[in-house]
Amino acid sequence: MTYTVKNWANFQNYSQRNPPWIRLYRTLLDSQDYAELSSASAKVLTLLWLLASEDSGRLPSVKKMAFRLRMTEKQLESFLLEICERGFLESQQDDSDASSTQAACKQYVPSEERRVEESRGEAETDFECFWRAYPKKRNKGDAEKAWKKLTPPLLKILDALEWQRQQPSWTKDGGQFVPYPASYLNAKSWEDEPIAPPEPFDPFANLTRAVTEAEADWMMGLTDDKP
Repeated sequence: MTYTVKNWANFQNYSQRNPPWIRLYRTLLDSQDYAELSSASAKVLTLLWLLASEDSGRLPSVKKMAFRLRMTEKQLESFLLEICERGFLESQQDDSDASSTQAACKQYVPSEERRVEESRGEAETDFECFWRAYPKKRNKGDAEKAWKKLTPPLLKILDALEWQRQQPSWTKDGGQFVPYPASYLNAKSWEDEPIAPPEPFDPFANLTRAVTEAEADWMMGLTDDKP
């Protein structure tokens, strides 16, 4: 698989500089495709633009890119898939290349759950990738029906599962409260936002007047004598 940056001329690459650098435009702030990238993919895209500046918009091999970006090839392939889907890169696939979706799937599924590819080389479906990544294996038929009805975005679901598997409501009591897969899909739970940790308590936040030094000492627990 070879990759090039789409519309590279728009970046006004200054190739004569050492090191070369590129110019970005404020229109990126209003790009829906850029806004819908995961935060990790947006970061990787910026680094890919810098790599492309070294060869007139052409990117090196996946192996070389992975080395330069200090990540595994499978990690990089999952980012490349999402970035290509948003139209920031153009790719040319060789017959010998494996399915990019399958490569991304293998990246997200825990290694101990990976199965050997089918002997005929058939690619794993998006639903099977989701099923293997989802922590509760119940009512597979209902889940598959929901998947076919919704055709949800696999990569976004896998990104969401990375943090959802760690939330307390999913880990307590042996995962008893993890939603059934079909319920998860029908509720579009991959669109949920992570719960932010509570802000530290500020004893002075609601004060409407200045406090004396003695009051401040008492509120901070430095003295037992209430003023």
